[in-house]
Amino acid sequence: MGSQQHDRSGRLSADLLKRFVEFGTRVLKLAQKLEQDHRPRRVVDQIVGSGTSPGAHIFEAHAALSTADFLKLIGGAAKELNETLYWLGLIEGMQWEPPERLTPLIDETLQLISICKAMNARTRKRLR
Repeated sequence: MGSQQHDRSGRLSADLLKRFVEFGTRVLKLAQKLEQDHRPRRVVDQIVGSGTSPGAHIFEAHAALSTADFLKLIGGAAKELNETLYWLGLIEGMQWEPPERLTPLIDETLQLISICKAMNARTRKRLR
């Protein structure tokens, strides 16, 4: 996942950055499967966009130059994760993938949302 030197120079842990990369990879693998199964292109495109964007936001937040920028980017990641949750719910409702494949991804989405909210709250608390 890139150089450890880069990971140490920012605001976030290497483990958290890696977790977002792994999440995006899992979403891409799901999208690949949906595409192979000829599911609607719109759903595939949406899950790819919303499921990979949080990682980009987190990597940008890692290198944020200001607290305001950091908060904006963490908030953006949380919004995209919430959108991903919506698309995963549709996929689940349509029964396009078995629960044993979707449930862990839904759980991880919820955990990442909680992490983003906690980072946001902690950072705002420090500003007071």
